[in-house]
Amino acid sequence: GINAEYGVGVDQTILKLEAPLTSIQADIEIIRSSIQSEIEQISEKLVLRSEIRNKQEVLYSLLNINKLIIKIENLISQNTEAKENLFERVASEYSQLNFYISKYEELPFVQEMFPRIKKID
Repeated sequence: GINAEYGVGVDQTILKLEAPLTSIQADIEIIRSSIQSEIEQISEKLVLRSEIRNKQEVLYSLLNINKLIIKIENLISQNTEAKENLFERVASEYSQLNFYISKYEELPFVQEMFPRIKKID
């Protein structure tokens, strides 16, 4: 009867849709894989950028250590009558120097600077 004919028609419609749907599903998987690959590449770049930023911060800090040591050495070597003002300036610079040294004391550059730092101390 009618239900049997209707059932056959539905089955045929499903069979007709199966191949395009399978193709669409395969296309979606290809796109999903491509997007996942892009996400992984972006993540790698972000990690690299973060590492570069951290290394840049270390380099700037090492430069500051060197500048502070030179500045303190110059201040100490000055023969001035305003000793109290000089002492405050040296103390301020030395405080900054200690901040950087505490952060990066394990680095070879800082280790090499220790003899100069001890002279200031």
